[in-house]
Amino acid sequence: MTQNYFPCEDISPYDQSVRWTIHNNYFQQKGGDAWKGDVPYYTTSNEAAAMQNAQIVYRTLQLMEQQGSLNPADQINVLEIASGLGLFAINFIQALRQLDGEAIRYADRLHFLFTDYAEKNLHDAAQNPYLQTLQDEGILDFYVVDAMNPQIMRRLGDTHEQQTPKCCAVIANYLHCVLPLSVIKKTNGRWYEKFVQASLPIPEGVTDTDKYLKEVIAHPTDEQIINHLKEKVFWGEIKEDFYHDPLHRDVIQELTDSFSTASVIYPHGSLTSIDQTLPLLHDGGVIIISDKGYENADRMQGEFECTPSIHGNCFAHSVNFPVAEHYALKRDCCAVRTNNPDYSIQTLLIEKRTEAKLDTLFRDIYISKNNNIDASDFFHAGSLYRDRKEYVVSSRFYLRALQICPHDVRTLYYLGLTYFQLDQPEEALIIFQKGKNYDYFSDYDFDFEEGRVLHSLGKYEDALEAYSKAITHEEHYVTHNNIGLCLKLLGDIDGATEHFERALSLNPQYERAKKELEEIRA
Repeated sequence: MTQNYFPCEDISPYDQSVRWTIHNNYFQQKGGDAWKGDVPYYTTSNEAAAMQNAQIVYRTLQLMEQQGSLNPADQINVLEIASGLGLFAINFIQALRQLDGEAIRYADRLHFLFTDYAEKNLHDAAQNPYLQTLQDEGILDFYVVDAMNPQIMRRLGDTHEQQTPKCCAVIANYLHCVLPLSVIKKTNGRWYEKFVQASLPIPEGVTDTDKYLKEVIAHPTDEQIINHLKEKVFWGEIKEDFYHDPLHRDVIQELTDSFSTASVIYPHGSLTSIDQTLPLLHDGGVIIISDKGYENADRMQGEFECTPSIHGNCFAHSVNFPVAEHYALKRDCCAVRTNNPDYSIQTLLIEKRTEAKLDTLFRDIYISKNNNIDASDFFHAGSLYRDRKEYVVSSRFYLRALQICPHDVRTLYYLGLTYFQLDQPEEALIIFQKGKNYDYFSDYDFDFEEGRVLHSLGKYEDALEAYSKAITHEEHYVTHNNIGLCLKLLGDIDGATEHFERALSLNPQYERAKKELEEIRA
């Protein structure tokens, strides 16, 4: 059936289109749930990525003390802009503790500024028991911060704003890809800006089209609205006051000067964020940006479509790292970045100093050998072989990933499943029990898997205990059925019957529970 589409905006510059309104409303309203299936974050927040950041920050602190911009008793402020669920914060703090020498103890002076511009996300993160512990210890606290104006902050729960304190490091993971930007192109020496007009489908029976569109755009948390957008594209010649700063224009023109035709993501949001962040840094402080993005300026040559990737009802563009790096250099900072097209993410390091001090360390841990990329590759290879049911090879790759990230929860989970498939229940049990300690956000049902292993070992009471914990996280029909099996084997027929019946009430077609009830009643 052909759907009727109606415009939901006038012709607008790309960075002012309704797409961005939907995007912002989604993050404001979805909160922590945005990261539970929709928005990727693991690649920049895992144990290896956090250790890379911690090594840079650790060396930064040493250099700042040597040059006198950080005193031995000073509080060490590290600002993470857009902290998401908090996995990076947890792993970073642990990594800094691992690096600490007895005579230095930087971690003891750490104040980690956990921030987001969406209060709901901060409220959700503040409920996490591990983050609560860090807050109670005075190591971490929650603040409302806008990436475009990070010099002002508001502590979660307070009503008044305050100046953001001077920081030694500012970290931004998977942030700059969602900041406002324009799309521009150069043809025959003239520059043009992308304008769009978006339309959305209107369901049959809707009589007040304007009201319907306003409601959908205002509350974009349920359906895939952005995927349903249709956009007409228009190109208009750039006006004299188009650039947010003349320096932005100079950077883009210098990088594309040799191209007769160019297509450019003009990341004015990223450049503004960098510009507003630099005053927050002590001399010698650093900004670390990790994101998906362009690895070299040649990616801007030619005419192509700068299309975003969709995540739920938000979206992300590739970060124009050559522009961000060149801009930092223009601001009299030092900058170094990765430029490997095989990397799933790129990283840019900006030093607030005129002479680079961290180039060698950066190249060692991000370019010569990148543990984050290696661990990710090993994990995905293990998963590939596991999908092929080649469990021995799969386990080898998972173990190699764990050599780099020994506490990586997803690797531990899937290695445990692989051991179970290899009929090695004792090894699987050890892995599952270890994994539970690092599953800070209850992403994996370790209790259920532990119950399966214990059941296979004939430890029915222990299995029952594990399944009973699993059922508190999710009332699933398979878990009820497995509890029933344990109770049956332990001689509690009435209890077993109750759980088999509950399994069928949740899934009336579940044959295993039907069979068990038939056997009991027979």
